[in-house]
Amino acid sequence: RGGGRPTVLGTRGFSRGVHYWEVQVDSAKWGSVFIGVAPRDASNWQGYGFLNYRATQKFGNETMYGSYYSEGDTVGVLLDMDHGTIAFVKDGEDFYAGKALVRNMGIAYHNLRRNRRSTLPALYPALGMKSRGDQLSLRRSRWYSWTSGTPDEKLGNALEALRLMRAWRMRASRGDPLPRVVAERLYPSYRHWMDSQRARYKSRAGVEVEVEATDEAVCAAAGPVAEAQPLYVGQRLQTRYGEGKIVGAHRGCVWFTLEGSETGAWYWTTEQLVDLVGAGMVSIESGGDEPQLARRASDGSSPRASSLMSREAFTEALAQGWTDREDEQLTRLVNRLSDALSVDPFSITASEIAERAAAALPDKSVLQVQARFVALRALNKAAGAALPLVSLARP
Repeated sequence: RGGGRPTVLGTRGFSRGVHYWEVQVDSAKWGSVFIGVAPRDASNWQGYGFLNYRATQKFGNETMYGSYYSEGDTVGVLLDMDHGTIAFVKDGEDFYAGKALVRNMGIAYHNLRRNRRSTLPALYPALGMKSRGDQLSLRRSRWYSWTSGTPDEKLGNALEALRLMRAWRMRASRGDPLPRVVAERLYPSYRHWMDSQRARYKSRAGVEVEVEATDEAVCAAAGPVAEAQPLYVGQRLQTRYGEGKIVGAHRGCVWFTLEGSETGAWYWTTEQLVDLVGAGMVSIESGGDEPQLARRASDGSSPRASSLMSREAFTEALAQGWTDREDEQLTRLVNRLSDALSVDPFSITASEIAERAAAALPDKSVLQVQARFVALRALNKAAGAALPLVSLARP
């Protein structure tokens, strides 16, 4: 659409949720490419976009932003319609660093729902090109979408989070254990955490992703690459960005993290991994570190199954008295583990807690420490869910 600045829109618009997709830049003249989002009635680049001469554009108004991108680079669009923001990720050669980097360049625009000229509620992926020979591709684009709940569901989750936080505050002020009903609500989370076959990672798409952290799942997703060389969770990789590590499989793809990168875990499809290995752009190290996550026993059972507490035992473990000082000691233990293993605290396993519990908290049993860790995780998530809806202004 449009005269001198034609725009191509995607077929699906987004009015809520978090959505990320990547665009391959095959050819682009200076300042002649627009990558972003626009309302359905847009034309002439009337939307929120990232231009290839280090600028963003909002309905015709340009602002310096990010870094240059050109032929061979990949641009990621991170659209968060729940918070009304858009950010861009550049995957490619960095002039100043002198090497390939993946860099989230930060939020380009806020208040997307209000600061636009269209009354239509949804924003659509938008590509704009104005010079002969410009070429953008979505053919092998990687993407991830997370759709949030309805307003009623969000409110319900926030109220539940506030109830948990209130129960925790009352316990802290009086020195009482958590109410039994709260402990029972936490038990499903405990059981899920004890499943050693899954781990959670913050993804490049800005949301947490739960991967299947088993060698079998990784090999199945890797296809022909795994037939030539068996792969496992925790295996080291050499990539154009530096050292990386396999963390699991999800949606039939191999998920990995990059050493020192703040953009989160991301994935390769089977086809992409085959091409990258074949071209020498990814090399898989043989031997090296053992997987960080516990493997399944030879009989196929979970190595933690024998230590799984019953609902009653879990409730009893949480009923034991805990001091603020002991909570601080457990928090420090989790932070040290997170730094040492380069994982999110929510991806720390029960066995990793158990191995270090006695040294950090000698007066507590392993089961008590594990139960308390689950409760602290729940409190952390509750705060994350409730705080965006809480006014911190003085009455």
